[in-house]
Parts: sequence; structure tokens; C-alpha cells
Amino acid sequence: AQAEARARAAAAADAVQWLPLFLQHDDDDLDTSERLLAALPPAVRDLARGYRTQQLAGDHLTPAFLELDGDDFRREGGPTAEDFFDNTGLGAQLDGFRWSLGDRAGVLRLADAVTNWVVREATGAPKLPAGV
Repeated sequence: AQAEARARAAAAADAVQWLPLFLQHDDDDLDTSERLLAALPPAVRDLARGYRTQQLAGDHLTPAFLELDGDDFRREGGPTAEDFFDNTGLGAQLDGFRWSLGDRAGVLRLADAVTNWVVREATGAPKLPAGV
């Protein structure tokens, strides 16, 4: 039992040493720029260049997306919210209301990239070199 627990602990320690993935948006000169990569320590910078860097369409605000749906307000707000909307007459105004801000497709591309990275790393991609 102790050997099994040690093996599980070792596997968990290995799992947190995944190679980092640097996502860059092609129109972001702020925090995914070449200047940022150049400021990283040399060993990490070398990992980031090439296959550990993924270029995505988008800009600095691409990861930010907000969508409001009137039906969700009622459904997720619970009985208090439903009573409020019904008693104030706002409920009818929320019917069919939908508003969004941001780039939904960009957020989905980003989510796909992160998901693919997690799956790839979890299935045995190379780990961080010693000292990095």
C-alpha cells in the first residue's frame, strides 16, 4: 500500500512538470509579444520558441467574452430572481433578450488550444528538462 501511495505521489509530481504552452494572438502587441518571450529566462525562452508556441488569430481582448441571456437570468437566479422579474414587470422585457460582448469564436479557439495542450501533455508529451 505504501509503495502504491509513493507511486501515485511520484506520478502526480511528474504531472505538474508539463511543458508550458505559450499562446500568442497575432494582433496582440501587449502580453503575447516577442518582447515578452525575449524577457523569459533562456531555458524557458528556448522551449517557448517553435513547437511550444502556438499562434492564434486575435488580439489582447480575444480571451474576454461576456454573453447575457434573459432566460438564463430567470433560470439561474432562483426563485428570488424570478419573483423580482415577475413582480416588477421586467420579466416580459427579458424574454428573448440576448447580448454579447467580445469574440466568441476567438474564445472557443483559445479553449480548444488549451484543451488540446492538456490532452497532449496528459498522454505523455515530454516533460520539463531538469533545472527549468
